[in-house]
Amino acid sequence: MTEDQSNPPLAAAPPLFSMPVTDDRLLKMSSFCPQAKQLVDALFDGPEARDKVRQYDHTIRVLQILYPYLFPAQRKSPSRLLLGSWKACDPVTNWVEHNVPDRPSWLTPRLYADCAHLLDWKQYIRFSRTDLTRLHGGPLVAHILRVLRARANAQLRATGRESVRPELPAPHGREMLSNTTAKHSLVSYFAHDSTLAAVLSHLGLFDRRKPPLASTIIFELHEICSDPRHCSLGTDDSDPFYVRLIYRNYSWPADERTEQALVLWPTACMPDLLAPKQPSARSSLCPLARWESTIRDTYARLEPDECAPPTNWFHDWDQLISAEKIPIQTIALLFSQIILLKFLLWTQQLMYPPERSHTSVASEALPISNVM
Repeated sequence: MTEDQSNPPLAAAPPLFSMPVTDDRLLKMSSFCPQAKQLVDALFDGPEARDKVRQYDHTIRVLQILYPYLFPAQRKSPSRLLLGSWKACDPVTNWVEHNVPDRPSWLTPRLYADCAHLLDWKQYIRFSRTDLTRLHGGPLVAHILRVLRARANAQLRATGRESVRPELPAPHGREMLSNTTAKHSLVSYFAHDSTLAAVLSHLGLFDRRKPPLASTIIFELHEICSDPRHCSLGTDDSDPFYVRLIYRNYSWPADERTEQALVLWPTACMPDLLAPKQPSARSSLCPLARWESTIRDTYARLEPDECAPPTNWFHDWDQLISAEKIPIQTIALLFSQIILLKFLLWTQQLMYPPERSHTSVASEALPISNVM
C-alpha cells in the first residue's frame, strides 16, 4: 500500500488557524498585559485575598505540607499562598471529579470541598470588576460580536440587501478571523475555563462557579423578519438579526445537574428580549444591535493601548526606539554605553587621583644629573 493510499486526503477539512501565545490577547486570559497584571497583583494582595487566606488557613497549611515546592519559603504574601493553593487544588479536585483510582487517604471530603471553593473563587476574583474584564474578557466579547455582525452583513449582501451596519471598533490584540462570508456557519474557539469565566463576567452572567471540563458558550445568530416576503425580496431596511446565548455547564451538585444546555439572558438585553414564535425555539433572543450598543464602550481597543504600563519618560523613549527603528536603537545603546564608561572612569579618577611615585621623580631628575 502506498503512502497516498494509507493516508487518503480528507474530503472536507475545517479551516484551522492559530497565532503565537505572545500575540494572543483574546483567548489567553493570562496573556502579557502590564496594566491587567498590576490590577490583579493589587487585588491578590488586597483585603479580600487576605480574608480568604485566613478563612482557609488550615487547608492551605495542609497543601503546603503536601506540595511544598509550590510555596516558596521566603514569600508568604496572600498572593503567593493563593497561587500555590490553586496549583495544588487542580489535581486534588480532578482526582475526585473524574474518579481517578487509588485516591490517597489524605484527600478528605473537607480538603476537596475547600479546594473546589478556592478554585471557584479564583475564577470569580480575577474578573470581579469592570476594569479587569475591560482588558480580559471584554475584548473577546467584542470580537465575537464583530464576527456576528460581519456574518449578518454578508447575509444581507448575499440576498441583495444593502442595509448593512458597521462592526464594533476592533478590540486590542490580534483578531483571529477575518473575511467572514455568507458560507460561514460555525466558528469554534478552544480555550480554558478562565476564558469562559472572563466572558461571562463581562456580560454579568458568571455564577461564581468554575466552568467544568468541556463547558461551552454558544452565540447563536438568528435572522427574524417581520415579513418573510420583504426578506426574500431584499426590501427590509430594519436590522433583523438576533443573538441567543447558550451555556453548557455541569458544575452544579449531582442532584441539580441537567443534560439541557442553559439559555442565558444578559441583563442589558432584558427590555428587548424577543420570544420567537417558531416551535423549535426554546427561549428568548436579544437584538444584535442591542448587544453592540451595550458592549461598545466596555472593552479595551487597539488605540490607545490600555495594556501598556503608565506613560513616563522611559516608556516614551522605548516607543521612540521601537523594533521598527533598529539602527536608532543600536546607536543609542552604543552611545549610552560609551557615556557610562566615561562617567565611571571620571568617577574613579576623582576618588583615586594618581600620585607621583619616587620612580617618576628620579626619572625627571636624571637629566639634571647628566648635565652636571
